[in-house]
Amino acid sequence: MGDVEKSRQKRTFVEQYEKHKLGPLEELIFKPHKENGLRKLTREEIEKYLSLDIKALKKTKMNIKTIIIAEETQKFLAKNKQKLLNKIKEREEDEYAR
Repeated sequence: MGDVEKSRQKRTFVEQYEKHKLGPLEELIFKPHKENGLRKLTREEIEKYLSLDIKALKKTKMNIKTIIIAEETQKFLAKNKQKLLNKIKEREEDEYAR
């Protein structure tokens, strides 16, 4: 395979990646669902998540599955907000103690 072919494949990959790359909002929506995602959430991200306007998201062209995930995760975070904030505080204290 020549350099021209490798360059063409790389350009095609980059174009496809850019087309399907998640935006900041989708990254926030899916972050709690990644491995150890809830543990990696910050206070600011929790507040942003809880302030998401699900009704407004439904009016956008966002995938309905993503909106449902956001809605259910928002309910979970609201229900368990204090526990999560306590864990974040403990983690910050442990990092500060080191």
